[in-house]
Amino acid sequence: MLTLADHRLAKQHLALWLSFCLVLVGLASIATAAPARAATAAVYAQPSHADEPLNERFRGVNWERSGDNFTPGVLLQDGLTATDSYDTVYLKATQILTSLKSNLNINTVRLGLNEATVAGAWWTNYGAVVQAATDLDMNVVLSFWSPSNGSAGSAVPCTDGTFNGCYPVSDYAPWWAMWQKVIDTYAADGNVYLMPFNEAAGYSDTATGYEGPSATQLADLDAAWLTRYSDFPRGRVILGGTGDDYYLTLGKDHRLDGTLLSYHPYCSFGLNFPTEAAWTQWIKGQIAGMESRTVITEFGLGEGGTNFDGQRDGNNCVSYVYAVTDYARANHLGLIYWDYGSTDSWSVATRTGSGTTDDPYATHIRNQSFVDRLEWGYGLDRPLLPTVTSVANTSFYTGSSANSFTVRTTGDPAASLTATGAGDGGTLPAGVGLVDNGDGTATLSGDPASLVAGTYPITLKAQNSQGSSTQTLTLTVVAGAPPAPTTGVIAGRITDAAGHPLAAVCAHVFLASSLPTYRGNNYAPATYQACSASDGTYSIPLVNPGSARYNVQFIDQNATYLPSWYGDTSGPGTGALIGYNHPGTPITVTANTTTTVDATMQPIPSGITVSSTGKAAPPNTWSVSGTITVTNHNNVPLSGVTVTDSVNDPNAKCVVTGGTGATIAASPLYPGALVTADFPYTCTYSAPPATVSEVDTARATWDFNTNVPNDSYQYTQQFDTAPAWSASAVYDNGDLVSSQGAIYQASWWTQNQQPGDPNGPWQEMAVTSGGVPLWTPSRIFNTGDVAVYQGDTFRARWYTRNQQPGDPNGPWEQVAPQPPEGGPAAWTATTVYTAGDQISYSGHVYEAQWWTRNQAPGDPNGPWKLIS
Repeated sequence: MLTLADHRLAKQHLALWLSFCLVLVGLASIATAAPARAATAAVYAQPSHADEPLNERFRGVNWERSGDNFTPGVLLQDGLTATDSYDTVYLKATQILTSLKSNLNINTVRLGLNEATVAGAWWTNYGAVVQAATDLDMNVVLSFWSPSNGSAGSAVPCTDGTFNGCYPVSDYAPWWAMWQKVIDTYAADGNVYLMPFNEAAGYSDTATGYEGPSATQLADLDAAWLTRYSDFPRGRVILGGTGDDYYLTLGKDHRLDGTLLSYHPYCSFGLNFPTEAAWTQWIKGQIAGMESRTVITEFGLGEGGTNFDGQRDGNNCVSYVYAVTDYARANHLGLIYWDYGSTDSWSVATRTGSGTTDDPYATHIRNQSFVDRLEWGYGLDRPLLPTVTSVANTSFYTGSSANSFTVRTTGDPAASLTATGAGDGGTLPAGVGLVDNGDGTATLSGDPASLVAGTYPITLKAQNSQGSSTQTLTLTVVAGAPPAPTTGVIAGRITDAAGHPLAAVCAHVFLASSLPTYRGNNYAPATYQACSASDGTYSIPLVNPGSARYNVQFIDQNATYLPSWYGDTSGPGTGALIGYNHPGTPITVTANTTTTVDATMQPIPSGITVSSTGKAAPPNTWSVSGTITVTNHNNVPLSGVTVTDSVNDPNAKCVVTGGTGATIAASPLYPGALVTADFPYTCTYSAPPATVSEVDTARATWDFNTNVPNDSYQYTQQFDTAPAWSASAVYDNGDLVSSQGAIYQASWWTQNQQPGDPNGPWQEMAVTSGGVPLWTPSRIFNTGDVAVYQGDTFRARWYTRNQQPGDPNGPWEQVAPQPPEGGPAAWTATTVYTAGDQISYSGHVYEAQWWTRNQAPGDPNGPWKLIS
């Protein structure tokens, strides 16, 4: 069996061999043979290798624009230039990706995009990167980076061109047009995944996980995207968590079922957990039970010369790397490192070469110990040589009965541990012994009656089938009892709104007095943490607390409750935190005392899900129907539940069955399944839908209850009112289709006759916002039908089609509005008047003496008599 060293050497040989082959074959000819992918109406391919666990499908790196992908301009991956041709981009991308595959064993690359990149001429050349990756049988994740990343965080641009977290974004045409073009291009490629929004902090608060001004705002945005592109396979969609992809609680929203979720853990923005175990608790809380859907699409740091084959604890970012990679491996999470970019200090590799056939690009690993750890997170390099990872020093006391130290290792299979001292035959110091626990750990202990003061070197040896490694542990034996620590305690009880104890809620203590900010949100070093027991209690000792102020954040490991903050929320340079906070007196801790911080957790708000189906059938009837599901996230019943539904169409009237005065039973939150109730609804249209895409709004209200955090919940979804026209489909009288942004209705049996011919089988069924038909050339109007044309209202005098209103001798007569001050309506040339009809004209009132049309008042011999 190969050792890790053998594996490494084999990779180096493979890299040399591949580089030789690339030069030998001549990649220019390969690039020429890779045509640009055309945007076409596509067959929607399911994700490739969908049966594989996520850590086998997504082992990757981000290939970024130099610096980052937040830019309003075109995104060029590092190493590419704006003057590169398609063939040159394909050549360079193939060289870089081939080299990275060899060095890192990756099978995925994540790329940024934005509106400028997709809408411009570079889009074709951008496709060469995707083509190069898929030709290498790699997965590609295409992720939207907002041009804005300022104090408001990332957001889809507003219609006025600003970036203020505008919502909804359904009317921002460039964003939707970008995604439509991307889908048209890559719908048929099962290796290409789409991420609608990277780090959508403009819609949510990164500090609390509470989503901005609306508790479902980001989820609504995602749901709108999924509805608009409902044919695109959800298994190829990766949705970012709230904040900077920090919390995955939105995965609980059933509208987003079937998608993957993006998580971004970082150690660089104020978090400070000195142990892997502490980092692991934090990560578990943020992922919120969504492990089966989670792809870590970014994690990284400036690894420099740090040794990642050594001890795990004691260094914040080293502990972070161990926690991310171990958790990803253990839970089969996809893992994509940030980043590859030759000028970035966080880049996993450097680059040489000029990207030509004669001087190809090649990548070179910066830190082999980090790559070993990265590949471990990928699920690779099994088995693994063991390494002792616990700290290299500890102290025992002759006056203490609690002399114990845990030796920890990494490796696969688990290592056995032995210890030798500096005495004759390797004996350990007097009173010291080591017990191997059989799980890769061992316990070093000291008998106070036998210990002798002094400093002793102890050699720890870890061994498994792959070999062995050693660490020198310095043991200091001190005479007497250990000094009394200067310790204060934060402790309390964690409950739901009804007072039920909550287990597995982790409390994280942040130092508030040095609270930094990041994009307007509060961050701070979090050094201490503990999770609540079955009775809801927790206790955290703080060593040397001094006179500092502290904040405590509570994160539910079971993802039933929203994150919650207690303490001082007035960090320097920022206002109070938003979301489910409990601002109040700053928390201070003094030595030898206990400060009580009891927490009340708010549940994830009661949810509504709506499923809709539309149907058109003769004689010109149409309806949309579905089910509204209300979920009770509370330990008390919801009474007086009223459910309503509406569609933003003046011709639609909605009825909800059983939606008045209902009761939904209590959910046993601790523990137990959530209780739901279904309410069928139907919206019936009196005329064809006004627009191709409409919005359904469901709202549930219930009786106020002090134990329930809210008494109403609203949900909206966008849906298509008619299916797209298909040349192969057969249509009958009354069928509705959408084509070129308009709704058409079939007048008779038809097949392969595209809507738009004013004399063909299709009528364009446009209406005003008030539901009045708009005149369109293809629509049939019968005697008495009313239509609006250029803002004026007309009535048909006989059957007509494709005859534009306004002809004084045509089928249309204008219906003049009544003056607001009263009196007769204004004369129009197209209106037919009969004897006795009165009109206003040039400030006077006239009366018709006989039948007339298109004869203006004023002719003394004409049909009009002046009245006043």
